[in-house]
Amino acid sequence: MKKIYGRCEILNWPEFNNEIHALPEQIIKQDAAMTYNGSVGRFGKYEADLKHCSCPRFVKDGLPCMHMYLIAFYSNNIKINRFLHFTK
Repeated sequence: MKKIYGRCEILNWPEFNNEIHALPEQIIKQDAAMTYNGSVGRFGKYEADLKHCSCPRFVKDGLPCMHMYLIAFYSNNIKINRFLHFTK
């Protein structure tokens, strides 16, 4: 049985506790990732991977940012369904 956290089905993203993806502020970041109209890997002045990002949001709270969710989505570490919102 798959588990959904926020809008994410976590396939392989061990760097973060799955529970954090269900936080309201994380769901906002997941939505932003799915509406991002740039190209993956080109985030302007920010450098990001599955563990870190140089954007102000990640630096401030240490939780996955929009850039990280986008990388995780396109690298098949997560699935994001914009119409889901469940925990556990």
